[in-house]
Amino acid sequence: MTNYFDVLGIPKKLDVDVNELEKIYHDLSKKNHPDFFLNLGEEKYLEALGKSSQINQAYKSLRDPLTRVNYILALDAPQLLAEKDNSVAPDLLMKVMEIQETIEAHHDAPADKKEEIVNELADIKRDLNGDVNNILEEISNVFKKYDEEAEKGNDTIEQLMKLKTLLHKRNYINTLIHTINAEVFGGEKIKH
Repeated sequence: MTNYFDVLGIPKKLDVDVNELEKIYHDLSKKNHPDFFLNLGEEKYLEALGKSSQINQAYKSLRDPLTRVNYILALDAPQLLAEKDNSVAPDLLMKVMEIQETIEAHHDAPADKKEEIVNELADIKRDLNGDVNNILEEISNVFKKYDEEAEKGNDTIEQLMKLKTLLHKRNYINTLIHTINAEVFGGEKIKH
């Protein structure tokens, strides 16, 4: 697997300065643009084309913190990434049942009761968004811990496992938010 950190010439870290990353990306893109290699023969042109493609893919994979986590999981712990986790965090089970019941109540409610239920679902959605923000904060803290341990040359599997769990929980909550939007607020339904 190509190491995109090496492609961009940056240290492998979870906590990356995105502005610096963008600057590096633009500098490398300009320097390795295939058009500069047109007059040097097909081999050099194709080599530059491949390098340019790697730079674009590296930037795309590393600019978003959550994509970066998945990329580092693929590099450092592909076995963790391959493990499917279909469990639901216990604290979410009650929310899931509450949401399902409230959505069903909304569908079955007479017109004069719908607004009250819509407001209740809006509150639930606001709480879920708060949960996502808390998870993102936790992810940020684990980023720092991962980078500290990696810098010391220590094992980082514990942080990667925490990140995988946090990402799973975040995705699950985002699905709940999406479901509320689709069922009540006219959002697009999830396609499986």
